[in-house]
Amino acid sequence: MKKLQKLAQYLRDSVFRRLEAPRRNYEKTMINNMIKKLEAHLQRDFKSNYVTYWNNLSRLTNMLIISNFSLFFLTELVTRDRYYYTHLSLGFLFIVHVVLILPLGLLDRIWYYRLCLLLEFGSIYFFVVSIWYWVVTNIS
Repeated sequence: MKKLQKLAQYLRDSVFRRLEAPRRNYEKTMINNMIKKLEAHLQRDFKSNYVTYWNNLSRLTNMLIISNFSLFFLTELVTRDRYYYTHLSLGFLFIVHVVLILPLGLLDRIWYYRLCLLLEFGSIYFFVVSIWYWVVTNIS
């Protein structure tokens, strides 16, 4: 009886595996196709509007540099408390600004823009953490 149950279980499992495998492969293929279409759409959109994207990134970088200096260096929080996250934020912003200025011929590449955007988000993180530190130390 147990052998018969094991055989029935084995047949059920093998039949379900055979039925599920094509469906899983179809779903994976469908998801991969959707991702490829989305990536192609992003590539086309970036190619046609990359000047606007880079201009906006440059403006954001300039705004963050001015904000960093006015909030932390003019109030002497950085030199007084030896807090260095502001320096990291400015370092990332400096790298993005150098990348914007250098004529490398990569400005129409989306991976290059994503790399700069990642550095910009890193600088925004350190900027927000610096503001949080500033608020907490001034409250206490």
